[in-house]
Amino acid sequence: MHSMTPLGVKPKLNEEGFNKRISLLLDHEEEIVEFQTVYRRADGSLYPVEVHLQLIKDVGEPVFLAIAIDITDRKAAEEKLTKYAEELKEANEKLKSLDRMKNEFLSNVSHELKTPLVSIEGYSEAIRGEMLGVLNDKQKKAMDTVIRNADRLERLINSILYVSIEESGNMKYYFKPIQIADVINHSVLDMISQAESRGLNINNEVPDNLPLIQGDDGKLIQVMDNLIGNAIKFTPSGEITITAREDGSNLHAEVSDTGVGIPSEYIDNLFDRFYQGDGSTKRKYGGTGLGLHISKLIVEAHNGKIWAKSEEGVGATIHVTLPKKSQKPSNIN
Repeated sequence: MHSMTPLGVKPKLNEEGFNKRISLLLDHEEEIVEFQTVYRRADGSLYPVEVHLQLIKDVGEPVFLAIAIDITDRKAAEEKLTKYAEELKEANEKLKSLDRMKNEFLSNVSHELKTPLVSIEGYSEAIRGEMLGVLNDKQKKAMDTVIRNADRLERLINSILYVSIEESGNMKYYFKPIQIADVINHSVLDMISQAESRGLNINNEVPDNLPLIQGDDGKLIQVMDNLIGNAIKFTPSGEITITAREDGSNLHAEVSDTGVGIPSEYIDNLFDRFYQGDGSTKRKYGGTGLGLHISKLIVEAHNGKIWAKSEEGVGATIHVTLPKKSQKPSNIN
């Protein structure tokens, strides 16, 4: 570099820009000035360099030390990285578009499925209630199966609808003072036939005089339906017990079962969307892996918490805490 003039290291850096950098050194504002430019080879070709410029003598005629580092490889890597980032951004936008199309499709299909399902449920209940004629025992049992599976299909459709609406950012909650016992009683009535069909007892030990909570009763019924339904699904024999109590500024509800339990390595991911442990769990017990995820979203929208405790082979307990009425949720619509 000793044979180069200052302008020799900056064929694409204008005089004013270079002088500003020199002034920083002469005024002792900086000890070293770094900048990127291009250097001209003897054959006239250019290549990118990073220049480190330092003042080593400021008495009389100033003397500068300039170290130019060839950054050709770095620039090539940066260009590749920039190109990759642009391609990744484009791919991400395509994925977002596909995800929106998927949500719209699921929402439309779910709405289309709900329309005939309402008729199926209505006529099934009318037949089972013998409003259209007397049934024998076999017919009653058959209609119980139809109604039970129609209820299961409705919960599946509601789960798909919930996820698609939640992802679109259009989910609305309608909060009002409610009694948690009313929510749980409703869910027990929803699920009792399913439990009885598997020979299971549901013990509802929730007192009806607990403090009120500020909540969306429809959404909280969906939570309890999911929790009780999960307990039934994973309990081959025994019982499901539901309790609720005051716990400081919250109400604390528990849904416990005597089922197969949850392996400890699955607990942390239990509330993730579509999570069902290993593949054998899905094959054996079915389901979409949405119920607990949706329950978590709803509980958190109420400023509450949900978690699980379990011992494999003994059973599981899902805990839910919800603030008492004096503590209003922050996202009331």
